[in-house]
Amino acid sequence: MPRQIDRGPADDENPEAVGEGLGGVTGGALGVGLGALLGPAGMIVGGLAGAAGGWWAGRELAHATDDFSDETDEHYRRLHQERHADRCDWNDARGFYNLGRLARRNPDYEGRAFADVEPELRRGWRDEGAGPFQSWEDVRPFVSTGYEEPPR
Repeated sequence: MPRQIDRGPADDENPEAVGEGLGGVTGGALGVGLGALLGPAGMIVGGLAGAAGGWWAGRELAHATDDFSDETDEHYRRLHQERHADRCDWNDARGFYNLGRLARRNPDYEGRAFADVEPELRRGWRDEGAGPFQSWEDVRPFVSTGYEEPPR
């Protein structure tokens, strides 16, 4: 079994209870719930919970974060270093790779290409940006890589 990485204080909470709580809130509050894993990308998940609901607002989302391991983190870190190290720091982009990875686990997206689900993911974007990123186009490469290139 892969070793779990430290995702911060939220690790101590029951994922099912966290997920149930996520189902009743939207926007920033949801982003805070997943902030330890997603950072600024958590705000997009909050927007998706409010706009799209369903899987994005339910406990299945919390369960989808359970398998994030050191190996998963290293996979996306390596891809980031190979492709985007000159654009931004890994720590700023990390949550957006995870957002793509989580989107791939959404049963509503099963068998669909990133281009097909991108409009829904983009609906979660806030005009005020997220961290150093000011537009969806700034984070799109990271989200699409997370969605299209899972760890092997």
